[in-house]
Amino acid sequence: MLPKELISKIYLGDTGCTAIHINFWLQEIKIHTSGIRMNLLRPNSWEYEKSINNACLVFSEVETYSINPYGAFANDYIENFYIDSTEQNQNGKHSYSFVLEVGYTMNSDVSEQGLVTICVKSCQFWIEDPLHPGIRITE
Repeated sequence: MLPKELISKIYLGDTGCTAIHINFWLQEIKIHTSGIRMNLLRPNSWEYEKSINNACLVFSEVETYSINPYGAFANDYIENFYIDSTEQNQNGKHSYSFVLEVGYTMNSDVSEQGLVTICVKSCQFWIEDPLHPGIRITE
């Protein structure tokens, strides 16, 4: 399943970003969440066939990434997740520009809150269940 199709089948409402793990040697980024729900058969339905607690959104063959604003912790709910663009890279593979918008609160001060934008440009994307590490959920 292509990443855009997979994203259309997951629900991240009420899902918190709990950690970000960047593995430079593997060119891999894992966004740890409090959990996701998947609707594999009927996109845009409120009935979910699968729930994964503490699921990870995994990006591999990462070409670039950024986290803005600088220094803000993505420590709240995931507000938005989408693919901004797709292109063919130098190796002839499709490269996707993923965008996650995650809420943040600085120093427990409610007056300093907003959205952190996490941009990841990578060739592969999948979901990982912590109960089954290494198994790629792509459909």
